[in-house]
Amino acid sequence: DSLQEAFEQCILGMFGYMTDMEKVGINLDETPIVVKATGHDCLSLLYNVLSEFLCSNNTMDLLMRDVRVITEMDGKDFSSIRLLGFGE
Repeated sequence: DSLQEAFEQCILGMFGYMTDMEKVGINLDETPIVVKATGHDCLSLLYNVLSEFLCSNNTMDLLMRDVRVITEMDGKDFSSIRLLGFGE
């Protein structure tokens, strides 16, 4: 329905490809990770967001079960984005 939701679903799709998402829980006692990325257009921004989440998976051994975009996206400015990731 929105560009924010499209970004969220792409990230969850990447993690769904890596593991069985039904076995990943959400630890609400832990602070969600904040991911920041920049780009010069929509595709470069999406690529950099996926790269940042993949890096978080490799360095912190985290799998995301829920992702929320916290930056307003108007479909014109793709210079930066901030997201929250919830998982274990």
